[in-house]
Amino acid sequence: PEIVHQASVDFDPSHIAHWLFDVSRTFAEYYHEVRIMDEAVAKDVTTARLALVEAIAKTMERAATLLGMTLVDEM
Repeated sequence: PEIVHQASVDFDPSHIAHWLFDVSRTFAEYYHEVRIMDEAVAKDVTTARLALVEAIAKTMERAATLLGMTLVDEM
């Protein structure tokens, strides 16, 4: 990915840290506005939302690992 390449070219891991912060903030806004598990929507929509949550979690974990961090499962 582009951000990892830029961080390596610049020898600056803060590019990844800023990106990770932006992703987490954007996801938090989404999570606040959209019910992930919602009986009022079609099952395939719920399935897609759950897949998005899983993909975001894996991506954030990989980015944090690049920074030498370990993410907590819950707070």
